[in-house]
Amino acid sequence: MTAAALTSLRALSRGFAVPDDACTTYRALHEDLARFEHEQHEHVHLENNVLFPRVVNLDARGGASSADGAGPLTVAGRWEDAGVVRGFSTAAPNEVLLAFVRAELARRPGLRVLDVGCGAARNAAPMAAEGATVIGTDVAWPMLEAARRRVDAEDFGDQKERRCSIQLARHRTD
Repeated sequence: MTAAALTSLRALSRGFAVPDDACTTYRALHEDLARFEHEQHEHVHLENNVLFPRVVNLDARGGASSADGAGPLTVAGRWEDAGVVRGFSTAAPNEVLLAFVRAELARRPGLRVLDVGCGAARNAAPMAAEGATVIGTDVAWPMLEAARRRVDAEDFGDQKERRCSIQLARHRTD
C-alpha cells in the first residue's frame, strides 16, 4: 500500500475517529485500520532504517558472503543472511492480515492465497491453519527452507490435510 493510499484512508476516516454512537463493526473496522497503518509505518521504518543500512554497511565492507558462496551479500541477497532468516523464522504473524483472511474465509470458503515473498511462512502457515489454501513462493532458498520447517511444525489440529495446502516453490525465477 502506498503512502498516498494510507493518507487517503486516514483522511476519509477522519483520523480513524469513531463516533460515540458507532456500532461494534464500525469501531472494529477503524481500530483495524489504525493498527494496519501503524504496522505499515513500523514495517517501512524497520526496512529503511534498520535492515537496509545494515546490508549496505556489509556491502561497503565487502562483508558477509551470500548463502551459496557466490560472492558478497548484496541488497538483493539480504534475505539469505542467516540472521535475517532466523528473525523471520521466529516472527509472529501479521494479526491484521490474519483477521482479514478469517473474514474472507467466512465470506468465501475455500479461499486461495498466493503469498509472493512468503519468507519463512510467518503468515502463510497461519493462513493455511485458518483454512485457506496457500501457495508460498520466495526467491531466497534459506527462507524457503525455514518456511518448510515452520509448515512441518505447525499445529493444524485435526485438519492435518491443510498442511498439504502450503506449497513452497523449489526454483528461482528471473
